[in-house]
Amino acid sequence: MRLPRAAAASLGALLGASAAAVGLALWPRLPSATLDPLPAVDGALVDEAEGPLEEIALHYLPEADPIVAGIYRAFLPSLDPETRVVALVAPGSKGADPTGRLRALLRSFPGGDLLAARVRVAVASGPLSPWSKDRALVTNRPGAAIGLWAPGEPVAAGERRRADWNAPGDLARAFGDELRASVLPLDFDAGDFAMAGGRLIVDANLIGKNAGRGLGTREKLSAALRQLFGLEVVVLGEEPGDVPRHHLSMYMTPLTDGVVLLGDPAAGEAIVGRFFTPGEASPDSGARLAGDFSRETRARYERAAHDLSRAGFRVVRIPTVVFDDKTYFAYTNGVFETRNGRRIAWVPTFDLPALDSAAMATYRSIGWEPRPVPSRPAFPYHGTLGCLVNVLARGRR
Repeated sequence: MRLPRAAAASLGALLGASAAAVGLALWPRLPSATLDPLPAVDGALVDEAEGPLEEIALHYLPEADPIVAGIYRAFLPSLDPETRVVALVAPGSKGADPTGRLRALLRSFPGGDLLAARVRVAVASGPLSPWSKDRALVTNRPGAAIGLWAPGEPVAAGERRRADWNAPGDLARAFGDELRASVLPLDFDAGDFAMAGGRLIVDANLIGKNAGRGLGTREKLSAALRQLFGLEVVVLGEEPGDVPRHHLSMYMTPLTDGVVLLGDPAAGEAIVGRFFTPGEASPDSGARLAGDFSRETRARYERAAHDLSRAGFRVVRIPTVVFDDKTYFAYTNGVFETRNGRRIAWVPTFDLPALDSAAMATYRSIGWEPRPVPSRPAFPYHGTLGCLVNVLARGRR
C-alpha cells in the first residue's frame, strides 16, 4: 500500500514517536543520570522464543491504522486463546471514548467478538507511538509483579519521545497489582537487547548510545549489564558501524537450542537483484528506497556472524534486504513461542513471493512453523511486527 507523501509524512511522525507533548508521568523510577552504584534488576529478562506466550502488550492509536491494522489482523486472531492481551490506547478528544476504535477494529477480525472480550484496555496519559516493544525491557519473577524497565528519561529526544516514554508508567498505574515500572540508568530501546538461553545479546549500537554514560567500550558495557542483570553478556562488534545499525531484531533473532537466525544480504540480492527498488519512499527524506548490497553492508552482517559463532551460537542465515541504517525487509523481526512441542514463528512478509517463500523455507528447515504476517505498509517506518508487540510473560515450554 502506498500513501500520498503528505499522509506518509504525517504517519511517519506518529510512527517515529508520539504526536504531542504531555507532562511527564510520576511513576516509580530509579536514578537515570548515574551509574554508580548500579541498581539490581529484580527478576529474569523474558526470553525471545522459549515458552508459550502468556501475555503481550500493544499500543494503539487510530491514526496508525493504515500502517499497522493489517498486522494486528493477521497476528492477533492466530494467537492461542490462552494468551492474554493488554492494549494501551492513546487518549481521544475531549468527551470521546478512546477505546471505541480499538474495540471496533478487534471485532472486525476473524473471531473478533471473542478476541475483543479478552483484550484488556488502558488509556495512556498522552499520545503514543505503536512501537510497544521498545518502551521497556520486561522481567518476570514467580509470585511478583511483572517488571517494566524503561530507559533513562529522554532529555534531547524531543517532546514526542518524552510523551511516549510514559507508557510503562501508564500500564503500571492501570494494572498496579500485576505490573511495576522503573527506569534504568541507561540509554536504550528494548529492541537493543535479545535474551537467549540465559544469555543477554547486545551490540555495538548500544555502546554508542551509552558512551556518554561512561560505557563507551565493549568491556565497560558488558560489566555494567552483568551487574544489572546477573547474566553472561554477548556483545556483537566493538564500535558503532561494526554490525548492522538499528535494533537487533532488524538483522538477527535468537530462537531456541542455541540457534540464531541472521540476515543475509547476499541471499536477498540473489532473489531481488542488485538494483532493487521496492517503490516506497523514505518518510524521513522523501527519497526513493533502494536496496543496499554494498561490501560495507555485507561486512556488518559477517561481523555479526563471526561474533555469534565465537560465542557458541549456531548461526543460520535468512535472506534480507537492507535499504538504509533503519529500514529493512527483516524476516527476523517477528514474534516466537514454543507451545506443546510446537515451535511457532509469526514472521513479517513483504509482498514479494520469491523472497517471502525463501524466508518461510528457512524457518521450516530448522523446525519452526512460520505464520506469515503481511507487513509491507510498516517497513518504511523502520519496524514491523516484532516492534509492535512486547512480550510480558511466557510459560514453560
